[in-house]
Amino acid sequence: WQVDVAGDVAQAIAMTGQREAAGEVYDVVFIDGQLQGMDEWRSLQRQRLVSGVLKPVVVTMVTAAGREALSHRGLTAEAALSHFLVKPVTASMLFDAVVDAWLGGSAKQRTRAVPEPLTGCLKGMRLLVIEDNANNRQVAQELLMAEGAEVVLAENGEEGAQAVFDAQPPFDAVLMDLQMPVMDGFTATARIREKGGFETLPIIAMTANAMASDRQACIDGGMNSHVGKPFELADLVSALLRHTGRVQPGAATAPVAELPLPEGLLEEAERGGIDMEAAIRRLGGNAPVYGRMLRSFLKDLPGMLTNLDSHVAEAAWADAAMMTHTLKGLTGMLGASDLCASAATANWAFESVAPAELSTDVVRALKAAADNFARAAGPLVPALVELGNAPAPDQEAASAGFNMRRLREMLVLLQASDMRALDLFEQLRANPDGLEASGLEALEAAMGALDFEEAAAACRQLLVEGAA
Repeated sequence: WQVDVAGDVAQAIAMTGQREAAGEVYDVVFIDGQLQGMDEWRSLQRQRLVSGVLKPVVVTMVTAAGREALSHRGLTAEAALSHFLVKPVTASMLFDAVVDAWLGGSAKQRTRAVPEPLTGCLKGMRLLVIEDNANNRQVAQELLMAEGAEVVLAENGEEGAQAVFDAQPPFDAVLMDLQMPVMDGFTATARIREKGGFETLPIIAMTANAMASDRQACIDGGMNSHVGKPFELADLVSALLRHTGRVQPGAATAPVAELPLPEGLLEEAERGGIDMEAAIRRLGGNAPVYGRMLRSFLKDLPGMLTNLDSHVAEAAWADAAMMTHTLKGLTGMLGASDLCASAATANWAFESVAPAELSTDVVRALKAAADNFARAAGPLVPALVELGNAPAPDQEAASAGFNMRRLREMLVLLQASDMRALDLFEQLRANPDGLEASGLEALEAAMGALDFEEAAAACRQLLVEGAA
């Protein structure tokens, strides 16, 4: 590709004008939607579109605030700015945007696949995840344990630092969120480094802030590395292996097999504004984990919006900003582009100098996006979770006796906090012969929350009822 770079809107207008004077146009223009002078740029695009003299320049807006912020600034549907990306932007996102522009959107019809899940890369590694959001903790624990790691969770920096001090045996590495209540990640890292014996403990930051200055702030704050949110599982695993000395920098990784997803499922998600393919790729190809994450988020979303209303009513703008920051991170991980953009806009508003003036509009837009997302995402959950089920069982597998043996195996795994219990549970849920319905519901609720102690209790109850 031939690429030209402009430093501001005025230079971009001049460069496009020069090409047009020579009878040429750019195929694609990537432009930051928050640059000064964007009103002049949009006006110019509308003039081109209305005049019909020149083919409109295809423009992909690259903006942290996303589509919702643009709509508040007067962007109309008939303008030529028709392709959108939300930061942080990856190379593959840029490539897809160019292909979609060239093919008029037909690129979405190509066959998609997600990578087959990684397996066992972190076997024997003891990790601490410090993260304030329950959904993020659940996803991180499930994915990392599926890679063979032993995972301990902490809800804030203060709790996490104490866990480091008390750990026996010590942790091999720490994954540290930065924005948390009680104690943030920077303060927690400083406390850990100040205490003797932890100078070389790998601490990897996890944050949605992905600018070079943010990464440097993590290094300056005593952390070893930085992984952006939404994180790619492969990148996270690579960072852990590298900083624990198990893989040297630049070491080659094994190729990843492709595991096709039903095309109809991807198209249904796309119609609802959900980039499910990218989200599952970030999770290392683990579609059932994505399904459980989606199910948990849909369950928690109404409560999050209720809490946000309370923060706004009390003019607790810092709490509202923290809530929308969390929502932005979760929806980014889920590939919920529109809802993520609305959350980013709300987060920007609550951190601005005049949050009271902006709150009504941004909360209304956020709730509308949340309603649209819930309607689109709800039907996807059952099909996603079922992807993790084993092929149709034979007659023995469908029998009550077989399920009792599965329950006993599952109980052993639960008592050892072994994530393989999830696979057994999915098989039981798909073929529940001989299992009491209310007991199975209790087990499902506990497994969905990754509450292994409660799940073990439900397992025991099902075994008692099965023996009766």
